[in-house]
Order: sequence, then C-alpha cells, then structure tokens
Amino acid sequence: MLFSTRWIFCSALAALLVLPAAAVAELYPCAQPPHKLILLRHAPKANDSDDSPLSMKGWEEAGKLVPLLGEEPIGAIYVSTKRRTQQTAMPLAAYLELQPIVVPDTEQGTATLLARVCQSSRTATVVYVGHSYTLDKVFAAFGFEEPAKGGEPVHEIAFGPRGPKLNQIR
Repeated sequence: MLFSTRWIFCSALAALLVLPAAAVAELYPCAQPPHKLILLRHAPKANDSDDSPLSMKGWEEAGKLVPLLGEEPIGAIYVSTKRRTQQTAMPLAAYLELQPIVVPDTEQGTATLLARVCQSSRTATVVYVGHSYTLDKVFAAFGFEEPAKGGEPVHEIAFGPRGPKLNQIR
C-alpha cells in the first residue's frame, strides 16, 4: 500500500513539473527563445523583378534602422537570399559590426531560421528581415498573424514568463 501511495504522489508531482514545460513548448517553437525577435519586411524595392535592389526610398528606410535598433543587444541578423533583404539589413549590420546570416526564403529556410533563433542567447535580440511570404510563417510559429503587410512597421516579439507579446516599434 505504501508503495502505491508513493508512486501516485511521485507521478502527480512529476506531472505538475512536466506540464508547464509542455505548455511552454506549445507556445513557442523552442523552449528557450531569445529575449526579443525583431521582424521586418524588406524596405521598398526599385522594381518588380524577382531580385530587385532597394529603391532610393528603400535605402533611406534601411538607414533609419540604425537609430531605431542600434542600441539593442542584437546577437544575430538573418536575411533571405534576395538582395532587397540583405540591403535592408546592411546599414544596421555595418553599425553593429555583424555579418548577416542568409537563410533561404522557403519552408526549409523558415524552419532553419526558427531553429537558429531557438539556439540564440536568452539575453540576445535577433533580427529577421524577410518577405510577406516568410514573415507570416514566423509570426504564426509564435502564435500571431502577420500584423501588417507592406513593410513599414517593425515588430518585435518579446518573450517573457507569461508568453510571447507582440509589439509594434515603428
């Protein structure tokens, strides 16, 4: 009888300790997300070609990221294979002396991005410059719909003990 009472108590205690971890795993695609994940669509492009560079307005918008995000403890900047995302990140990356990390703008690339975000330091901020079709998957992975199409606003997902919180920072 004593054995079965201990077994029930230990099983109940183990369930209480494991359930919060399982709930967190459902909220995030990783157990230890970074401090913040900043998500933005590339700045305006020059033309409608598949790999268009930034327009003059796009370069101006990219330059505004330095005063907006330059003081963040950014540990990594991720971009897609398209020139416009790389150029959008260029001024911020140069200011922070970081080399942007290229991930494909595909389902596999999004999975790679999420895996790398999960491996980031818990105290770091991670930046991803993507496209509407990649950002919607990243927002969805953390339980959000992409809040704005068109690339003007910059959003952050802040991770805390009560779960992820979406904020617009521009």
